[in-house]
Amino acid sequence: MRKGKRAVLRGVIKRVGILCACSSCKGRKVVSPYYFEVHAGSTKKHPSDYIFLENGNNLHDVLRSCTDVPLDMLESAIRKAIGPAPQKRTFICQTCKSSFSTLRSGKFALFCDSCLESKGAKNNARSSKVVRGPTSSAKGYKSVSPGSKSVSVGQLTRKDKGLHKVVFMSGVLPEGTDVGYYVGGKRLLDGYIKELGIYCHCCNTVVSPSQFEGHAGRAARRKPYHNIYMSNGVSLHELSISLSKGQQRSDRQSDDLCSICSDGGQLLLCNTCPRAFHRECVGLFATPTETWCCRYCENRQQRESCLAYNNNAIAAGRIEGADPLEEIFTRSIRIATSPQTGFGGCALCKLHDFSKKKFSTRTVLLCDQCGREYHVGCLKEHNMADLMTLQDLLNHGGVPVHTMDLDVIKKKREEKGLHEDVDLDVRWRVLKDKSSEDSKLVLSKAVAIFHETFDPIIQITTGRDLIPAMVYGRSARDQDYTGMYCAVLTVRNTVVSAGLFRIMGSEIAELPLVATSRDSQGLGYFQTLFACIERLLASLEVKHFVLPAAEEAESIWTERFGFTKISQDELREYLKGGRTTVFQGTSTLHKLVPLPEREC
Repeated sequence: MRKGKRAVLRGVIKRVGILCACSSCKGRKVVSPYYFEVHAGSTKKHPSDYIFLENGNNLHDVLRSCTDVPLDMLESAIRKAIGPAPQKRTFICQTCKSSFSTLRSGKFALFCDSCLESKGAKNNARSSKVVRGPTSSAKGYKSVSPGSKSVSVGQLTRKDKGLHKVVFMSGVLPEGTDVGYYVGGKRLLDGYIKELGIYCHCCNTVVSPSQFEGHAGRAARRKPYHNIYMSNGVSLHELSISLSKGQQRSDRQSDDLCSICSDGGQLLLCNTCPRAFHRECVGLFATPTETWCCRYCENRQQRESCLAYNNNAIAAGRIEGADPLEEIFTRSIRIATSPQTGFGGCALCKLHDFSKKKFSTRTVLLCDQCGREYHVGCLKEHNMADLMTLQDLLNHGGVPVHTMDLDVIKKKREEKGLHEDVDLDVRWRVLKDKSSEDSKLVLSKAVAIFHETFDPIIQITTGRDLIPAMVYGRSARDQDYTGMYCAVLTVRNTVVSAGLFRIMGSEIAELPLVATSRDSQGLGYFQTLFACIERLLASLEVKHFVLPAAEEAESIWTERFGFTKISQDELREYLKGGRTTVFQGTSTLHKLVPLPEREC
């Protein structure tokens, strides 16, 4: 109920929920406070403020009474907030006719505990016969209970958290992308994209979009993605809609109740938001056979795309006739120019200007290898070549290792009592997926070695193991590994060691994963492979080499390979807008690439 008003729905605290007396639950089903509020017909989404005890305190009052209470006084504080315990009374069960004592009253006292549990179990058994997933040929259609409409305890979120998350996880927006919070055609707060949030100019810290909205003085709106715009007039919400097109939502991501009548049943899913609907509630006589969007999403997209009614988009910089989403993918958006950011701009001249309407020397190209931006004119002035040396290695296949490296391997094998009368035939090669006829087979062996050494590297949003995507140099939804190369060392055509590396122009390269098969460890194989990779970087005139190292492996890299720890500020200076692969629980190590004495 609302304070001072008549109660809309009654219930009883039971276990970790509320025994609900609505027309569907009938005092037999325990639901959460959230669904107790839904069953009361409320859309407030603040159950603790509207669920009251008999003494007049709501659940929020009970929580508030526990604030700053010492642990030994907590129970007495709770008892005081909920009032004295009611006296048990004796009733006759309507089912088994036995006498029982209970604290319940009214319709809740019609059945004893055992009969109530029995009825609840039968009810749960009926509701558990749920058909998950599509039940027809139509896309985005699911059944929560058989037959026509039925009241169902389900999920009714109306929030676009999963949809909006793709804006930061997709890698589409480079760090330093200028953004602002707009209301009524006025820019209230400045910031720029940094890491997985927004660098706020009012507090000089990285905050979430919701916090950015709060710093703009509009926390009550609770629509951060709809009001945060880039310099070309596209909101973060509009971008998230564009990125999510074609990605079918799973049942787990969508609501389990109709957004109009709050009942379950055969539900039609919106393709771009979590909402679900009964076909009849949205006025459809047949199930759509193609992708379907609800009217909420259609109306919002029309408002945002219609400049005449979108003062925020105009104020942010949208131009009539231009394709603002295409401008984002071609990086025709403003990058913050503050000296403290160090983001964006041409990697050669450091300027942030670009040609937006026609191809010219100021047109910006995005490097597929490192992700940084270059003016066409600057590439010509610096006479920059593409990475043909890498391409040559891909085409040549296996290359014999240097004699000095081979001697190290032979010495270590002799120390372990391994003497061969035949030639070892040790070679190294660089691969990408489909770079040669046998590339897929060799790369699969590299994947096996990495899985033998490391636990799967799980992508949070999908639960997918990222190691194969890294080895094959592929994109994995919100992770882009297309610039990754795999180097392997083979002994008599058997892969014994593997390493992944990515070159980011002439400044820096990274080595995110390295491993040697268990049977081949301690024989100098990786030492040889690392030496070959390092000489390759030197031949390409790469200056810096970085890698992520777990704490237990730091001493190996620092003592045997000459790496040292590097601060994040130094790393950003070397990267100049590029991004390295980061693993949780690792620190970044760095070394200068030595000048080559010889080539492999």
